[in-house]
Amino acid sequence: MKPSIYLSGDVALHGLFDMDREGNPARFEEIAGLFNDSDLHIANLEAIASGHSQDEYSGKVHLSTSTEVLAEVIKYLSLKIVNLANNHALDGGVEGLINTIGLLDKLGVRHTGAGFKKEHLEPILFSFGNLTIAFAGYVHPGTNPRDEDPKLFMNYYDPGRIIDQIQTLKHNADRIILSLHWGLDYSNFFTARQQYDARRFIDSGADIIMGHHPHVVQSIERYSHGIIFYSLGQICFGDFIWEGKLRALKRKTKTGILVKFSDSLKIRSVIRTRELAGNRIKILRRKELPEKNSSLYRLNLLRNRMKLIYYILLIKESLIDRVTEYLFGYYRNPLVQFLSTPFKIRKVRYLRHDLNESSQ
Repeated sequence: MKPSIYLSGDVALHGLFDMDREGNPARFEEIAGLFNDSDLHIANLEAIASGHSQDEYSGKVHLSTSTEVLAEVIKYLSLKIVNLANNHALDGGVEGLINTIGLLDKLGVRHTGAGFKKEHLEPILFSFGNLTIAFAGYVHPGTNPRDEDPKLFMNYYDPGRIIDQIQTLKHNADRIILSLHWGLDYSNFFTARQQYDARRFIDSGADIIMGHHPHVVQSIERYSHGIIFYSLGQICFGDFIWEGKLRALKRKTKTGILVKFSDSLKIRSVIRTRELAGNRIKILRRKELPEKNSSLYRLNLLRNRMKLIYYILLIKESLIDRVTEYLFGYYRNPLVQFLSTPFKIRKVRYLRHDLNESSQ
């Protein structure tokens, strides 16, 4: 069988992956069966090898894992190339990033987007089949990456600079993949500015836009010669202890897509995955690539063009989805939640960012 390239979204390891390490083989058993030794899997790695596990969180969540768990999961997922340009890359500071990159180098996993040397930001060139492929990763400042340490480097999202880099890469590569950590947390919708930028990147010579960060699967768009995955969702995100109780991200984040490409970079299939309670990853189904005029895509276009639709969907995602998650999310019991402390509606964290994006 000819080798394939797989693209996926966020891989975040903490919580149960460290607290119950013995259960990890079963968690990854089904998805690990997808990959052959010759396959190449590219993902966004939001897991810093800090050398210790962290099972109690307060304030902002820091994503970290042990080097042993990270090494195991890299093997389960057959990760060969990862993007480190994301808002959790610097959670462990200098030591965490040095540990992470040291482990990746030891395991032969190529990486780009963040590091403790400027060369760690350089795009990756690799051969697959008869093609030379360039892979570059960037993180949007709107995702709030931590950048306090001047000893660390991050590849920040800047459309003009990205276009310049595309133009340079075209001289050495047959195909270009851009890994973009961008978008709105927990939203099913991309912004008008994202679409505008993504199309500019394709027009400039990029072939695949590989989006991530929302932890939610968003629309797929075929444009010109290229294809835009606004958000691939996530493969895994460890359930964790919060205020003494086991908790998980929202149910809507528990799905992701793996896109399988041939050695000529033609799409073979789209594989949907779901992370069950306890972080066992299940393959839902394989299907053909949705066309850009899917119902979600059409609704997204209406949202970006019509303020009324925008505000209706904003209320749905910021209020209705939150109440539903509070009552029926993983490890939630609606009766217990109703009888417990009053539900507090948090402010819409992404409202200001989304309004700014839409106005640009």
